[in-house]
Amino acid sequence: MSFKKFIIPIIMLAIVGINNTNAQITIDGTSNETNYSTLATYTSGNDGFGSNNNIDEINYYADGSYIYVGIPADLDGNNNVVLWFNFSGYSGNAKGAVVGEAGHQGVFGSGGLDGAKLDFEVDYAFAFNEGNGTSNIYVDAARYGSSGNVYTSGYLGTTNQSGTSATLPSTDISNLYDANALVLAYNNGGGSKQGIEIRLDISKISGVDNANTVQLFAAIYGSTGYASNEFIPSGSYTGGNLEFDADIGTLTGDYFTSATAMQHSRQVTGDAGWRLLSLPITGGDVSDVSDDSPVQGIAGGSNTGSPSNFYIYDSDGAWEEPSNATTAWGDGYGFAMYFYNNTSNGSSTLPVTLDASGSEPSSNVTVNLYGGAANRFTLVGNPFASNINTNSITVSGGSIQNNISFWNDAGSTYS
Repeated sequence: MSFKKFIIPIIMLAIVGINNTNAQITIDGTSNETNYSTLATYTSGNDGFGSNNNIDEINYYADGSYIYVGIPADLDGNNNVVLWFNFSGYSGNAKGAVVGEAGHQGVFGSGGLDGAKLDFEVDYAFAFNEGNGTSNIYVDAARYGSSGNVYTSGYLGTTNQSGTSATLPSTDISNLYDANALVLAYNNGGGSKQGIEIRLDISKISGVDNANTVQLFAAIYGSTGYASNEFIPSGSYTGGNLEFDADIGTLTGDYFTSATAMQHSRQVTGDAGWRLLSLPITGGDVSDVSDDSPVQGIAGGSNTGSPSNFYIYDSDGAWEEPSNATTAWGDGYGFAMYFYNNTSNGSSTLPVTLDASGSEPSSNVTVNLYGGAANRFTLVGNPFASNINTNSITVSGGSIQNNISFWNDAGSTYS
């Protein structure tokens, strides 16, 4: 959840537009949207496969429904960018286990990665290659765990090298991915942030859910499993190509990204008291919060006979409870919630992590503001997963005061 929250005092009836400067991610082979966070960059300066084979960084975003990954990269020949995932709730190949096996697809099979080892547990992987051509990029996939070094693998499909997306695979692949699990685009134009970009449907990753965290590692390998010295994270390694049967785990340092959430989440810290918050998803309701910290006194929820610890302050100009625990109160409105910081009646001591699954609004959000009696407000909340620029707030049908107040729980004051 986002903590860029604000209260807007209203002078007269108005409508506020909260402009979305963080557009929905378009899978086009250019991972330049501000939604992305860069988990790791290529820092070693190694260039063992030459100037036509490069990886720059791992860009990441997840919204509880999809994982987005962008790897600005160039390839030639039949070389592969291989991307591995370690999900916290899935048991795959342990650190130091071989990540290829005879009989499997592409670089994951015999004469490929059947002697290679990594520095962390691996659960799933993709291998992207141009197939010795200049028109298309191809993607193979592997799943680890259950039996053997590779549980199952398969060819997912292809798209062009000009940023056109493809939804893959076209049909279900048993024990690997159902149809339409992956959206892939590749732009080999060599520009900033251009390269491989994917969107992966979390619901179609068997054995994984959005409560998991994920770690990533990416590297360039030849089709025969010959390992380059270009990988992300690149740690402190400055030597030559790692060649055949490379064991990344023998290198000094950690060669995987930090564990990262797969849904919107924020931690509430401090002591007991009220917090002013908002949901960075469209159509959010009380149940998106009450699964992480108890909410009482709301119809359809728990402890309905107790005083409410959850309120909204919308265009009616007064604090009020949501009509029901599963009824959305509207994108762009904030809420006030009291955290008890104890272990009574299902509560938890702080800190508490709140998370929400779902898509953030795909366009600007408009909220109606209270315009009646003086000294009343509308509690407006950031409806997006990233910080917003308050200068982007627009008003029609009236005006608002030129100040924004933030609630400081520690001092119980606005500032």
